[in-house]
Amino acid sequence: MFIQGCIVAIDAMGCQKRIAGKIISQGGDYVLAPKSTQGHLLDGVKEAFEQGNTAEPGTYSTVGKGHGRIEKRECAILRRTAGFTKKPYGKT
Repeated sequence: MFIQGCIVAIDAMGCQKRIAGKIISQGGDYVLAPKSTQGHLLDGVKEAFEQGNTAEPGTYSTVGKGHGRIEKRECAILRRTAGFTKKPYGKT
């Protein structure tokens, strides 16, 4: 699969070191969706935001209506290694 220069959006499965490593090694970037069961990773993400390690443009949000509810989606951008290098989760 050719993913160089692409952004891969994937659910919690994409937070696995092996999968994230493959995306990076092939020149792609990815959107993480860590959950509370991935404690070290989630802690690292929270820490990175607290330290202000965001990249430009920073955040993006949308509001939509569907399936009988209003959905607000937010995406924030962090520098690739911000806040994760000292965590037991792994290296990026």
